Formats: sequence, structure tokens, C-alpha cells
Amino acid sequence: MDQNRVFVRRALHKLLPASIIGEVACFVFYDHHPRDKTRLDVTVCTNSGEILEYYHHELISSLLIETVGHTTDIKILRNSNCELFYLVVLSGEIVIISRKDGLQVHNRVGNVDSFTIDDVECTGLARLRIIRNDDAVPLVFDDNFIILSQSQIDLPNNQTEESPIVKQLMQKLTEAKYTTKHNELKYKDYVNMRQAAAFALYQKATFNLDNAVSTLKLGLSEVSNLLKVSVKEPVIKMCNKKVVMLIKLTNNNNVSIKDVHILFHSDFKQSIEYRTRVFVNTTKSPFWKETDAVIASHNESMLAAVIDLDELQFDETSRINLDVALSFTKSNKTHLMTLESVSIRPLDMMGENFDILYSNVDNNYLVLCIISTSECFDLHLRHITESNDIVTLSDIFHTHLKMDMCLEKLAIHKAKPFHKLHGVVVVFEDNIQGTDIMHVKVYTRFPSQVLALMHYIYDVVPYRIIVTTSDYKISGMGFSLSNYTETPHNKPTNYTECAASIVKQIKIIKEYIDECTAKMMEDGSSEMEDKIGTEVDLMASGVPKFLEFRKKILEESLKGVKSVMSPDDQSSENDMDCMIIDDDA
Repeated sequence: MDQNRVFVRRALHKLLPASIIGEVACFVFYDHHPRDKTRLDVTVCTNSGEILEYYHHELISSLLIETVGHTTDIKILRNSNCELFYLVVLSGEIVIISRKDGLQVHNRVGNVDSFTIDDVECTGLARLRIIRNDDAVPLVFDDNFIILSQSQIDLPNNQTEESPIVKQLMQKLTEAKYTTKHNELKYKDYVNMRQAAAFALYQKATFNLDNAVSTLKLGLSEVSNLLKVSVKEPVIKMCNKKVVMLIKLTNNNNVSIKDVHILFHSDFKQSIEYRTRVFVNTTKSPFWKETDAVIASHNESMLAAVIDLDELQFDETSRINLDVALSFTKSNKTHLMTLESVSIRPLDMMGENFDILYSNVDNNYLVLCIISTSECFDLHLRHITESNDIVTLSDIFHTHLKMDMCLEKLAIHKAKPFHKLHGVVVVFEDNIQGTDIMHVKVYTRFPSQVLALMHYIYDVVPYRIIVTTSDYKISGMGFSLSNYTETPHNKPTNYTECAASIVKQIKIIKEYIDECTAKMMEDGSSEMEDKIGTEVDLMASGVPKFLEFRKKILEESLKGVKSVMSPDDQSSENDMDCMIIDDDA
């Protein structure tokens, strides 16, 4: 260290006049940048606050800094154009000096606590950050050492796609998409396996019944009476390029039945892709509501099994022979009830009455078939009016869009089979009044029909109707449209039921752990005695008890989640996008 000081002192004696050596407070050697041809050897700060530049013992330029503090350090800084700056550190103050047009004070910051020169965003260009004693937010300087505002700091971070954080988030998004797709395939395999297992159970039960009572032959009516479940003959129709089987089921038991499913089995196909949905009739449009495969006591429901049309189109025999069975759980016991066999051929689809959109069936069945084969979307309609003109939703969908009003407050597009809106169902109230938002439910075969419906409203309807999904808010530009501006409303979440569910889960876990600990103490083996007090064997009470414990925990967890994620809270409005409307539109 002493040798370095001696070397630096000798270098200063060679570069500076002897008269200035005693006045030097700090100094910096010139960095000899290849893009800068400035003739300079050393820059010094004197005890009196003067900045002096020397080249070959000669004074090149000087600048007096008016300060009361002592100079402690001086650094050389450069911007992307290789222009030279000096950062002079004083006691409680930092002065940035520019050399572009001679030495001059470029920026000055007082009440300084600390400073850093680093590249936090990994952009390849370091930035100066100064933290003051009276402000926790640092001052950030740009490439030319001018203080940046907060919006200027945030804008590059929002626009760049090359920052490490954005890259890492994109990588996480890709991983999440892959995991979701993988889980969907696993779930599909699980559903197929469950259906195969259910039919294996059905075949086994049928075989045992035939062996035990060979003389007893039970028909559908006798089985229905024994199980106290009434089932009507299935109705099969084609809707939205899918085969729909409708079965009306009445629960005559004094308890509810759960996990209601329609099971299909075919000797020619190992598996058939289909979906079972359970609906109950309501008094509110669209007059059908989907339930969680639960039918209450002495209630009637409609089961809808939706089969993809490709199952029939790509079948080698051009025919699907299905053995149909009904599976449900009553009082924690699973029951299977066979129904009539069904045969579906392409010839059945060639008749003009097979597609339910062209048949003369009950409108309730028509709506049910469309809903069971569609996706539901929420749309918001606003009438931007300049006068007192009034438009009703019946005029929009019936008069202008040529949709059929099959039921009250419900319109279906079924006139032209090749139309983009074919099969679309719209559920609405009567009209739009003032600046109120009209909430409309749209059932479509695929999401692109929603966008097509919005375009048709803009192009065909002779009124100024703004249509958006529930994720958007509109904002008016100008005073005349200010009454249409919508503000997000953050609805507080009620965690009362969720908290009660967590408390109940803790109680269930505690009781089960106490039970397992007691079983471990009763075991008496040395292995179990070593575990007591340090760990708990969750299988000590047996696999059935563990599965029952696991089921209780999952059910309570599901109740807690459902209490928080209620239908009213599912559409988050925290980060709502905004649509602008203008007078010139």
C-alpha cells in the first residue's frame, strides 16, 4: 500500500506544478478513451473548491465551485456519445460538471445521503442514483445526467420485451401453458378410465344378478320403482354439429341423489367422447339452469349427454350402437340403472327434422339443446344517444338482426344455416334506458361468434350501440359524453365462510392426528414407539380412514373456495381495460 502511495505521489509531481501539490484535496487521472482525443493528464479538486485540468504541467481549464463543504472524491463519467462529465462528491452534496462547452456546472444535488452507479435493469448502460436524506425515493439520472421523472423510468420497463424479468415471466407463462395442457390430457384419460370402470362395475353387477336369481327378470319400470327414480324415454337430436340425448329424470326419494351421470358403452368402440350436464327448469330466461349433478328430493331434472359428431362421421361402420345406463349416488351408495339401447346412423341426420333448429319441438327443448352445446358469454350494451330516440333490445335482435323470438326475452338465430350467427342464443331484458348498462348473455358454438355478433350490431343496427365484454369499461371524451364514463367498482370479498371452512379443516386435521397418534401408541412396535413425539403416521388408522379424512378436507376446502369465488366476484374489475368513445365517431 505504501509503495502505491509513493508511486501516485511521484506521478502527481510529474504531472502537476509543485505549487499546487499541497492544495490537492482529490484527483482523477484521465481515462484516455479511444473515442476521445482530448489532451488531458489529470483533473484535481483543491481545498478551496476549485476544479483544475492539467496537461504537461500546464493548466488547461478551471472552474470554481461555490460550496461550504469539503471535497472528498471526483470521478469521470461518460454518456453514450463519449462526452466527458465529472462527478464531484462533497460533504452532503454532489455536483456534476460538464466539459462539453468548457467546464460548467451541469447539475447539482444537495442533502445527499448516498449514491450508486450501477445497471439494475441489465441494459448495458449504468445509471446514477442518488438517495437524499429527506426522500426515500432515489433520484435517477439519464444518459446525459438529467433527472428522470417516475413516468420516464417506468415507460422503458413497460415497453421492453428483452428485460430479464419479462423473459422470465414469459418462460413461466410457457411452462404454465404446457402444464395446463398436460393436466387436461391427464384429466381426459381419467374421465375415460372412470367411465370404463363404471361399466365394468355395471357388467359385474349384472352378471352376479343373473347367476343369483336366474328366474327374475326386471324391466325398466321395475328397476325405477325399486330405486324410486322415474326416467322417461330419451330424446335424441342434433344441434350445433353435436348429438344431444335428453333424458328427463325425477327423484322420488326422500333424499337427494348426487353424481348423476349418463354412461355410454359400445362393443365397436373402446371409448366415446361425451359430456353429461344436468339442468333444472326455472322461471327466468333462458328457463334452464345447470346444476352440480345433484337432484334434490322429489324434484325433476333434465340430463343432457352431448356426443361429438366426429364420433359418428369417422366410425368405420357409420353407426353407433350404444348401451345407455344411468349412474348416481344415493346415501353414499352408487347405483346403476340400465336404459334402452340407442342406435345412431348418418341416415338419421339427413332428415330435415333431425336438427332441432329446424324441427317443431317444444321451444324449451330447443333452448336446452342449444345451451348444452354452447358456451356462455356476458356482453354489455350501451346506447350512446344524442337525442331522445329509444331503442329496445327486441328491435336490435329481432328486427335488425333477423333473430327469432322463440321465448320471452330470448332470441335465436336459426333462419339461415350457413350464416355466421347460426345457432346463437341471446338472453336479455326489455330495453336500454338512459346511460344504464344492459347486461346480455350470449350462448355460442365458438368464441368467434361473439365477435361476429358485435360487428353485426355495429354494421346493421342504425343506432350508436357500444358493445363490449364484461372485462371492459368505456370513457367518454369531451363534456357531452362525460355521463357515459364508467368507473370500476371494487367489491370487497367476504372471507367469513372461508375462515369458518379453514377453522373446520384445522379441527378435522387435529382430530385425525389425535386418532393416528392413539393408534400408534396401541401398536406397541419399536418402530412406532420411535416415531411417537417426532412424527405422525397418517396411515396408522388404515387406508379407509385416511381416504375418508382426505375426502372431508377436500370438501371443506372446496366450500371455502366457492364462498370466496362466488359468481358475483368472478369478474375482477381491478385492472379493467378502458374503451374510449369520441364525438367524432
